[in-house]
Amino acid sequence: MTKELTLNKVAAALVGVAMTAGLAFAFAAERAHASQLSELVNLFIALDIIPAAKAEDARAALAEMEKTPAAPTAAAATCNFTRNLKTGDKGADVKELQKLLNSKGYMVAATGAGSVGMETEFFGPATAGAVKKMQEAFASEILAPLGLTSGTGFFGASTRAKANSLCTPVVVPPVTGDDDDDDDTTEVGDDDDDDDTLSGGEVSLEDFKRLGSPSSVDVGEGEEQTKVAGWEFDVKDADGMLKRVDVNFETTTAAPASSKPYDYFDAVSLFLDGEEIAEVDAGSKDDWSDLAGNVWQIRFTGLSEKLAEDSTPDLVVAVTTVSNLDTDDENTTWNVWVAEDGIRVQDGEGLDQYVGDAGDTLAGAADERTFTTEGAGADDELKVSLNSANPKSSIIKVDTDNSTEDQVVLVFDLKAEGNDISIDTLPITFTVPATDEFDDIVTDVKLEIDGDTYNDYTTASSTTAGTATTTFDLDEDVIVPKDGKVTVKVLVDLNSLTGNYAAGTLISASIPSYGVDAITGTAGDDLSATTNTGSATGETHELQSEGLFAEIVSVDETKTAGDNNAADVGDYEIKFDLTAFDDTFYVSATTSAVFVYHVEDGNGATVATNTVAAVTSTATKESNSYRIDDGESETFTLTVTLNPDVTGYYRIELDSITFGDTAALPYGSSHTASPDEDFETGNLYLNK
Repeated sequence: MTKELTLNKVAAALVGVAMTAGLAFAFAAERAHASQLSELVNLFIALDIIPAAKAEDARAALAEMEKTPAAPTAAAATCNFTRNLKTGDKGADVKELQKLLNSKGYMVAATGAGSVGMETEFFGPATAGAVKKMQEAFASEILAPLGLTSGTGFFGASTRAKANSLCTPVVVPPVTGDDDDDDDTTEVGDDDDDDDTLSGGEVSLEDFKRLGSPSSVDVGEGEEQTKVAGWEFDVKDADGMLKRVDVNFETTTAAPASSKPYDYFDAVSLFLDGEEIAEVDAGSKDDWSDLAGNVWQIRFTGLSEKLAEDSTPDLVVAVTTVSNLDTDDENTTWNVWVAEDGIRVQDGEGLDQYVGDAGDTLAGAADERTFTTEGAGADDELKVSLNSANPKSSIIKVDTDNSTEDQVVLVFDLKAEGNDISIDTLPITFTVPATDEFDDIVTDVKLEIDGDTYNDYTTASSTTAGTATTTFDLDEDVIVPKDGKVTVKVLVDLNSLTGNYAAGTLISASIPSYGVDAITGTAGDDLSATTNTGSATGETHELQSEGLFAEIVSVDETKTAGDNNAADVGDYEIKFDLTAFDDTFYVSATTSAVFVYHVEDGNGATVATNTVAAVTSTATKESNSYRIDDGESETFTLTVTLNPDVTGYYRIELDSITFGDTAALPYGSSHTASPDEDFETGNLYLNK
């Protein structure tokens, strides 16, 4: 018997003795002292576990186990980070952060304090360095939206959100119970997600709204899983488990040949945060519920998808069309929306919560998305759509004296149908302030298409003030493969700020509808403008050399019902972080002309009504102003109380923040809060 085999047998014997003889000290034998080894070996011989002839081998094996300590392993962080952290901070959450960083490979320290198994509650330079590594590892999610290219070591809202997504949740008993959906609905299989435990208590589902992408699309016959509509909502107060989604379809074409969806669709799919979670058959009448007025409903049920507390999940619906659409059914337009009470989520209390009801979400026109089913039509077609990697609205940090290069402002896709399509020319339209010249702001424009760079273009100013179009000559070098797509990235080089344009200048880029001049690479037929469909519009970016950047933390709204004919009162809260870069800045502790907001009604129109606002912050006060130090973030809460003049729906949107480099008013700089939808509350229905 080899020493290795003896070691394995001794280790197995330790477990066996502990289980069968109840000897508690056996589990500690791996670390037994030398004086105890002989007694332990004698015990194994007496129990006929090892022969007497192998006593010396057994003693040697136990000695080897004693001198080979087990290597420490990184503990899984069980956490829910709720506050910003920086150098000098202390607390249990700092220790949890160090555990998380170590477990993900962003080591705080190799040995000693902060190392694996020796995490501390102090946020020092080593912790900041590890945070910086994590930020740079997820730069596209944490740094890019803030206009940063390198990590800061500051554990702010963006970093905190990513850290929470990486954490191991606290394990609590899973939700159980039958799905009581009707037997005549189409069911999908349960997703065997191991992470099916729910923390917290009663979940709240809030601020349901339609996504901007996918936008209105044309769906040809025989297309698979074309995404046609999407929505998002906030998960508050606890985790939840998505159990069911009901989606309505309605033809809006006047006197369509058929209003029955099963004449158009073979299947309908559901995506959660970009991943397919269900697909149901849709090709027969039994797959649909026939509602009134040419409205048909399809149900995804039997789902089991965890929705984490404080997340904003998005749901997207896709259709697979029949391959032989009747000619009379071509060019039929459809509206699609989530049904009333159409999203069912179960929480850790075993309660069912719903999203989609008319009182809370403006179900109907405000939530609908339109698409059109079309026949085979022309042999070739080129479609334009916004890519999911298109950058969110942000501050682009520019230099006062030197150019800033390779800033991505738009990412979109080109999709070919019928044949391979080679692109001849490609126009990109830029929107800048009407008072500025495009060439004063942008010194160069480039396209990156599947790894290749193109910069042969001409620029023409539009008759519309504030726009310019750069038309790229691609000379048919870019081929979009049949039934495939290419991704186009638009990059700009920005001029120095001094003497060229004002700080706070806004810029965006788009490719307009029918804006692609293309020819086929196979048939050689010219594609007219009508065979190029779709468009892509990027978000607006603000150019600053220094200043403040606002990042949303949360929004909330609460209604207080009036008594004895008194009007209802709506209390709205917008919480956000302000981060200073390249200097220390100040904002007033009052809301007047500093925190600019407006009120919208249920149709999204700005209205004038009675409001009172106040602001609080974690920042230090100086002369009735809040100070945000360079490289630091502070949390601000804008609270607005509204007494309606007219009964209806109301919400609040934060527009901009005025700030200065001294505590004294007036301030000379302003930051636009964007994207707009992040800084708006949900609607409340208030009685006058």
